[in-house]
Amino acid sequence: MSVSKQLPSGATLEMTMAGLEDANDLLEATMRELESVALRLGIKVQDGQDLIVSLFSGELGEEAIDTLKNILARLIASKEVKAALWKCARRTTLDRVLVTIDLFEDEEKRVDYLPMLKEVLVFNLSPFIKSLKYLLSGLSKATV
Repeated sequence: MSVSKQLPSGATLEMTMAGLEDANDLLEATMRELESVALRLGIKVQDGQDLIVSLFSGELGEEAIDTLKNILARLIASKEVKAALWKCARRTTLDRVLVTIDLFEDEEKRVDYLPMLKEVLVFNLSPFIKSLKYLLSGLSKATV
């Protein structure tokens, strides 16, 4: 599967899904980083309401913003996530130029560095996220 995205700079990013092993390495590295972040979203789930619906129906408070900041910082700072991302980016082009680390030596291209990494991450994790949503569905309604 391939997809094309326009980055905020106007550059066109074309991605092809990484192989299962590389995508799974990215999933595992991402999960290890997320495991270390305390999820404090400040959202109260009402009886019978789905956690995902609750998350997206409210305003983001200070707790949620702090949590998202911590997640972002962990993912950006992780050498393991970055290594896995670069494996997944092997089939990616930016304005029809194969994406490599050397591409971003050009200071003008660095504006696309983080957006490119984000898009590669989301694109390659999206099939797994759909599975995770299934695994997490009903947790807020479960009784112990």
